[in-house]
Amino acid sequence: MDLKEVQISEIKNLNLIYVFTTDSIFKKGSNKYVGAKVVFEKNKMLSLDYQDKHFEKFIKRVLDRYHKEKDKRKIILLGELTKKLIGDSSFAVLEKVEKKGTQTEGIPSFNTSNLNVKKAAPFLKDVITTLLMVYKNYEVVTIDKIDGFNKKYMVEYSIGSVKKMLPMIISQRENGIIDFKINRIDDISMPIAGTLKSDGGKVEVKWRNDSEELEGTLLYDAQNDVVERKITSNGQTIVYDENKDTLLEEDASLIKFYFDLCELPIPSHIIKVNDTTFLLSDENNLNDDEEEILYNNIGAQINISKDEVRISYRIKNCFSKYNNQINTVLEEESEEITFRKVGLEPGQAILVEVKTGTTDKEPSYNHRVYEIDSDVDLTRPFEFTKTYHVNEELKTLEKAKQYIKKPKRGNK
Repeated sequence: MDLKEVQISEIKNLNLIYVFTTDSIFKKGSNKYVGAKVVFEKNKMLSLDYQDKHFEKFIKRVLDRYHKEKDKRKIILLGELTKKLIGDSSFAVLEKVEKKGTQTEGIPSFNTSNLNVKKAAPFLKDVITTLLMVYKNYEVVTIDKIDGFNKKYMVEYSIGSVKKMLPMIISQRENGIIDFKINRIDDISMPIAGTLKSDGGKVEVKWRNDSEELEGTLLYDAQNDVVERKITSNGQTIVYDENKDTLLEEDASLIKFYFDLCELPIPSHIIKVNDTTFLLSDENNLNDDEEEILYNNIGAQINISKDEVRISYRIKNCFSKYNNQINTVLEEESEEITFRKVGLEPGQAILVEVKTGTTDKEPSYNHRVYEIDSDVDLTRPFEFTKTYHVNEELKTLEKAKQYIKKPKRGNK
């Protein structure tokens, strides 16, 4: 937490709020420069402008404290813009039931260091397929897997019955952004560097080969039902493809099965990335009048395999005022849910770990067990004989297995 974040977290006992612009925010085409100043705790002051990366958190904190304190103390709202944004706003901090887990750390094998790389793999495979077709003129390419650790990865792919490999450097930033580099494909020197950004139901990949002035983009946007692959050479488009997989009835049924088990609303916009990966998105207005909108944006990704299913589900609660001139993310909630088959002596069970977090709190974890009579394939809806929440802390997978083997009384 840097100094500004500390200062923002200390805002309370408000004395004065002042929201300002250098030009009229109501005039179309004007050069709007928004800032805010707050005086609190008698003589403390903090002022930030719209270009500061902490501005959203700052505005949210001010709104939160104002609505908690306005009936208990005199708070000066300086200027008409401040009164319209703060005093006359129908916004109220969203009230919700906070989900809390039973432990502060997850099972290590469920939370490996390359987890984000695994979630990014379907999109990296898409990019590599396009590259191989452009550079090697392959008509049919199958990317079998991307595997590795500590930034060094190997891409295994097939050209018909011929198996090939391609080295790749993949690194992760703290904010979940994935960077990758490819230096060669077979005998061709190909210094390519790219970046993958994921935001719930939207994934965007950009890459560049500086030596050939070649640039490429890959976009999956579930909210707008867009899949776009594009490559330009010296600014001229040489590849453009909008093809996307058809979402089948059985795909929708499988997604519904897992989202229902997780008690999560299913976003209405769905894009099929491949047979095992889907992106989902929704945007809902919570209130809407002429001057302001309170809305939430839902983004999700589900990855399905025979032995494991992972769901990433994120909700952004947002506040928009003055025709999108002021946009603030008030809160971001996320859930990472993993279904995994667990081998026992004898038999099997399905262990579920739910990681819950918000923008300003450390994540927490809880677990659930589904008992099954026989081996199941998680790429299909499965039947279970019993399900229950885990009421003990599970630090390791072995501890989880021991817990599951204990006799349980009834279902939860």
